Order: sequence, then C-alpha cells, then structure tokens
Amino acid sequence: MKKVLAFVALFAMVGCQDIEVLESTPMNLGAASKSTQILSVLSVGTKVTVTYNLTVGAKYSVQVYAFGAAEPSKTLPLTAEEEITTKVYEFADLQSGIYDLTLTDVNGVSIKKPLIIKR
Repeated sequence: MKKVLAFVALFAMVGCQDIEVLESTPMNLGAASKSTQILSVLSVGTKVTVTYNLTVGAKYSVQVYAFGAAEPSKTLPLTAEEEITTKVYEFADLQSGIYDLTLTDVNGVSIKKPLIIKR
C-alpha cells in the first residue's frame, strides 16, 4: 500500500509542474518552385548525368526507385543554383536494371523519368 501511495504522490508532483513550451524554429523551404522538370537522363556505367530545369533557390528531392517499388532505393536533396542545373550522380551501389528517377518539389509536384543502369 505504501508503494501505491508513493507512486500516486510522485505522479501528482510531476503532473502539477509547469510544462515548458518549446518555440519551433521556422523551416526554410527556399524559393517557391515555379519550374520542376527533368530535361535529360544519361547513364554510362554507374555514373548518371541528369539535367534539370528548376527555379533558382528552390529545394527539391530526388528519389531513385527500383522499377515498381514503393520505397526509394536512394533519396538525395537538391537546391537549384541555376535555372538549368546538371548533376552527376555515382550509383555504384545500385544493381544493373530499370529504375524510376523522381524529382519532387516542396509543393508536392513530382516528375518521373526512366533510368537504366547497365554495367
């Protein structure tokens, strides 16, 4: 019985303390994206060169999905520094096969292009 009373007393003490409200820090999502396009995808061995048409300062996410998969094999961040942006990716850890390359902006707009990795 003493253990129960001690537990109730401890619970009452903790429950009566002030709750500290933490201030949230605002997230910088970059500029509002007005252009979200994949212009070209070129795969040579394990290197993939992708050219995008993007909004300067906007943030994007690049995902690589195995063909037909629900979860991405890779997720990479991308912030546009120029309107026409070219990125070279090293995908040595991916097996030869067919993939979907998806570009998603902060508004949820997604563009998908096929990616074939051959070694």
